[in-house]
Amino acid sequence: MIKFKLKNIDNILPFESEENQVMHWFALTDGEYWIEIKGATLFEYTDDIIHYWGGEYKYADYQIIRFIEDFTSLFFNITESVPGDLFEKVKSAKLLKEIEEQRQIWMREEIVSDDKEMAIEESSRWIMDRTLDSWHLIGGPKISFFRHNEKVAIVWIADEVADNRIPIWTAQTGEVEMDFEDLILQIEDFGRRFLAEMEKQVENALKRDWGAIIIDMVKLKERQIEMAEDFNYWIKILRQDVLFQELRKSGALPETNWQSVRESLGKLNNNSSSKG
Repeated sequence: MIKFKLKNIDNILPFESEENQVMHWFALTDGEYWIEIKGATLFEYTDDIIHYWGGEYKYADYQIIRFIEDFTSLFFNITESVPGDLFEKVKSAKLLKEIEEQRQIWMREEIVSDDKEMAIEESSRWIMDRTLDSWHLIGGPKISFFRHNEKVAIVWIADEVADNRIPIWTAQTGEVEMDFEDLILQIEDFGRRFLAEMEKQVENALKRDWGAIIIDMVKLKERQIEMAEDFNYWIKILRQDVLFQELRKSGALPETNWQSVRESLGKLNNNSSSKG
């Protein structure tokens, strides 16, 4: 499901730090990544946009750890089960786009009351809390994860175009449902593969002569160990183990006020109907 390909360390550019060049663990994660699901390939560029941009990479080209950080930051919210009525509203790309269009229409009003402003924020926040937006990519796709009991809907909207109307991504819009446990297993599998490949990347970095480029060998090894611990932590959150329950009880992870969400969406719908 989650695929990636690290660059050879000889092809990775160091970061600039004042007058120095620095190579660190973050930089060594440079590579391509993509997601294969339901016959679609998310983060895959169209041939036309590759030609137009003069690019050489078929998939999203960035430090893979950025994708991991953005994705895992959603886990606290992804693991929370969405009520069935709201799940039905957002489990398809078409319906999700309609909600966003209604929100945009309302935001274009010349004067927005405090009540409407709060409804706009509430109606979109719970969706964005479960959405991987990839702001670091040009026209990055939006991939949302909505859990309902033991199922999860994965919805993607990737219909952004370049300034000349060339589609950026091969996967335009779509959705799929799968068992939530299967999603966790896919993430675990990705974590194992990524850590194994990064272990090799770090080993190669430790053997290489970096010349004038500054590299902290000790920190490289420490960060690799920390990342393994981080993955274990993230999986525990998804499975709502004791750690998750403790965070919930402490108030650090409050439950979503679903009735408030329903009321906000209702206001958007009523506003859209009145303008129709």
